[in-house]
Amino acid sequence: MQRSHATVSVQLWILALGILAAFLFGASVRPLLGYSGRHSAAKPLPLSSVLCARTSPPAAVAAAAPDVATDIPPEQLWVPLVEPRDSYRAAADFYPYARPPPPGFERWLEYARPRQCLLGRYDRLEADLAPFRDPADPGRRSITRAALARAAELHSTVFYHVRDGRVSFDAVEELQAVAREYLQVLDRIAPHLPDIDFVVNTLDTPRTLPGEGTFAERLATTCANASAELTQRGELHGYVINSLRDGSDVQRELLPVISMTKIASCHGDLVAPPWYHIQHLAGKRGQGLGLETDVCRPGAPENLAWHQRVPHLFFRGSTTGGLVREGTPYQRFHRHRLVKLAADDPRMDVGFSAYLQCEPEVCAEMEAQYGRKPYVPEREAYRHRFLMVVDGNSFSSRLLWTMSSGSLVFRSHLFTEWYEDRIQPSVHYLPVRLDYADLSERLDWALTHDAEAHVIAQQAAIVARLHLRIEDVECYWLRLLTEYAALLQPE
Repeated sequence: MQRSHATVSVQLWILALGILAAFLFGASVRPLLGYSGRHSAAKPLPLSSVLCARTSPPAAVAAAAPDVATDIPPEQLWVPLVEPRDSYRAAADFYPYARPPPPGFERWLEYARPRQCLLGRYDRLEADLAPFRDPADPGRRSITRAALARAAELHSTVFYHVRDGRVSFDAVEELQAVAREYLQVLDRIAPHLPDIDFVVNTLDTPRTLPGEGTFAERLATTCANASAELTQRGELHGYVINSLRDGSDVQRELLPVISMTKIASCHGDLVAPPWYHIQHLAGKRGQGLGLETDVCRPGAPENLAWHQRVPHLFFRGSTTGGLVREGTPYQRFHRHRLVKLAADDPRMDVGFSAYLQCEPEVCAEMEAQYGRKPYVPEREAYRHRFLMVVDGNSFSSRLLWTMSSGSLVFRSHLFTEWYEDRIQPSVHYLPVRLDYADLSERLDWALTHDAEAHVIAQQAAIVARLHLRIEDVECYWLRLLTEYAALLQPE
């Protein structure tokens, strides 16, 4: 009889936990269903309780979506990307594009499922590959060996080869270390790939801008459908200023080059997770939380309660963003304009800690004009409630781990990253125009809408926790190379 009572007790506990889980998960998807209930007494949870609980991803998501009084439309307060994990669904059911999956897609699913990677839409990747597809025959092998050979001849590239599930590479001596960083991912996924060859660009700028004419002419034609920020404000970004002024070796031909970043709807490069994301994330394999953050460690700056963080907008960095020599209009560069704008605003702690990529005389001239602030380690920056992320020479590599910090990200950018379709402006960060015309207004909003700002910061941390892990990097690389292999002509 005691055994029976114990069994009943266990069953009741299971039922109670099931009801609680259903309630929590329901709370997480209310915004998706148009739920507009508001309870001003509710507050965002401490970041550590959101991210450090040993729960399955759906429960962790549910815990992070409290009902708060907000001026943000309900449909924007959501945690996306929760997908079914039905292992019995056919592989084609996970492929949302209007063509059959590529050969090897089932092997990708077998790799991605146990690692809890996203299984459905990879729209950023799909857009990158679109120029290489034949519209009349999307499955045709349209990447020629001749184009691949020309890509491999570009300076600062590594030529990788997969044979019988093993990876090798060709690279000049100064690129050997970077080439080996990529092996931390490529060695793991190679057994799931066919024999292929591919080229990886080690520069932090893209290499192809297809079209005719000068860089300026291609910028006006090829990039006509790019963002308004590029077409209307591109002269405010160091990359564009340098390229227009000093010329660019970006290729006119569409070549199969895998790069760290590009300007969407502009460059022809295929974007994949860069080596320094791999380097930082690899040490967190299996822990869910990546890069230089460790929110679950007591006392860590990024584990400070929201109200304990200094309510300032913080940025510290170097003068990357363009090469500066005598006569270069560096005053128009994106980082320089940010530092000047913030100089007299007591709500902002923004400054340069190093002067780089400039001739010595010009470096001294810039330092006299903009000053120098002490270097602040990344983790110490997390003591500030608001963090500014702005492009460097191209994209800002710090965005990924800044999203893990629990602080609210303000982001101004032209360049996109591999996980761009996993994050949304005003949901995971506050977007800022390239000319910073709306920066003060954005900061005013964050200071006067504390609960909403906190929710956005939490949602960014959750996405980083669940979908920006080393496992996600591996799945992205494998998905990209699986699709690429289906388009590459055989030897």
